[in-house]
Amino acid sequence: MDFSGRLFTKTKFYERANFQYATFMNLVDFRSSEFVKVADFHDSTFEMKTYFLNITFNEKVYFNNAIFSETADFHYVDFQKGGSFNDCSLPDANFSNGKIQCVSFQNVIMNDIKFDGAEMENSYLAEAKWNISGVKKVGPVKKVFLFSEPLYTMVEELNAKRIPSDTRGDLIAKMSSYKIAMGTYRRIKLSLSNEGDYEKAGDFFIKEKEMNRVLLGLKNEVRSIDAAENASGEDIQKRNVGEWVYQTIQYHFSAYGERPSLIARWSLIIISIFAFIYCITDVYFDSIDGISFMQWGRWENVYIIFYYLYFSIVTFTTLGYGDVAPTGGMRFVAACEAVIGALLIAYFVVSLARKVMR
Repeated sequence: MDFSGRLFTKTKFYERANFQYATFMNLVDFRSSEFVKVADFHDSTFEMKTYFLNITFNEKVYFNNAIFSETADFHYVDFQKGGSFNDCSLPDANFSNGKIQCVSFQNVIMNDIKFDGAEMENSYLAEAKWNISGVKKVGPVKKVFLFSEPLYTMVEELNAKRIPSDTRGDLIAKMSSYKIAMGTYRRIKLSLSNEGDYEKAGDFFIKEKEMNRVLLGLKNEVRSIDAAENASGEDIQKRNVGEWVYQTIQYHFSAYGERPSLIARWSLIIISIFAFIYCITDVYFDSIDGISFMQWGRWENVYIIFYYLYFSIVTFTTLGYGDVAPTGGMRFVAACEAVIGALLIAYFVVSLARKVMR
């Protein structure tokens, strides 16, 4: 059925609204309308821009397999009993500030869909599709982790990357886009957690924290500009720098506690680095019989390297067998490794426990 030229602004549908297989060739406007009973738009086609702005669905609504060729505006929409957009084509949709509880987006590509300010409790997003088709417009986007992992990028984050950082106004604009992206990632994280998909929720938690870290960096840049005019902002700026450094360390060492395997990798790297330090600094160890390993010659026998590695592992894990002990200034270096090892092991246990308890 062709509904070309029909406007439904401020219309109240008292009975079931059946728009199955309907074709809307021109602009569609359901603005400020209300559907008292079930609304069914499955397999409908919207050729032009569509407005469902400030609309209320009192019962379930179905947009399964619907095709939106242009922008679909769902600002302030209220899905009171939930709904379904499964297998729907939504190339550009905006659900900002809407109530989208219990709505399913199975097999929907979510790249260009905005959810800033929306309430998304119990919405089903686990089988939605998230890809990076728009990334080429802004150049390559770095991986979230040091190894291969899914990459989820919201439109707001991509928009922020397009904004230059030349002036204070540019920085404020970037901060605004990153704040929107952070809120979007947070709501999607909560929705996925409600579904029980904690693995994917963890991915969005990392994106949320990364947006917060970027915001801290931008705030530091803004305060640097302000500090040139007003010295009173210097102390605040220093505190933000410390927090930014802390979050950066968290990001690189554990992806904010979401990747225990990343902590394990860094632990192996640190153990190897300290073993190398012990090897190249001519450090002498006191063994049980008082004979220094270095009497064998540093490079005469490759086997000696394993002794340095053994000592580094024992020190990192704070086992302290006592069969090997450093002398001189290397005692301080070994103590530093022990402190780092104790912190990383504790962090690994906490991160792993969080994953298991979910």
